[in-house]
Amino acid sequence: MGARINYNIKQPNGLYTVLYSHWGADNAGHKVGKALAVARGRWTDTNYCTRIIISQIIGEDYQGTTNYGIEAATEPNYDDAWLIIDLAKQRVNGPMASLSFDEMAQAQPTVRA
Repeated sequence: MGARINYNIKQPNGLYTVLYSHWGADNAGHKVGKALAVARGRWTDTNYCTRIIISQIIGEDYQGTTNYGIEAATEPNYDDAWLIIDLAKQRVNGPMASLSFDEMAQAQPTVRA
């Protein structure tokens, strides 16, 4: 179904907040870049940064009952396409690239998950 993606948000304690979507793997890098640009002032406040990233990715679909799910995890979810958003290292890692938060926020690249 769709272009599934797992946004693995790595917390400083090593645990993960995983946002799962049935759609969006094709523009995941752009969505994360935009979310990080909005969250720039909160990059070191991990609770707020996590919430802003999730809110920005979900966007207007926040009232929907399908498409997105959130889980707490001890390991990243590598099912389907994936990105790791490492809050402590301020890096976004995918299977083919690793960029800093600043690079992602400035360029809002279309990084394939």
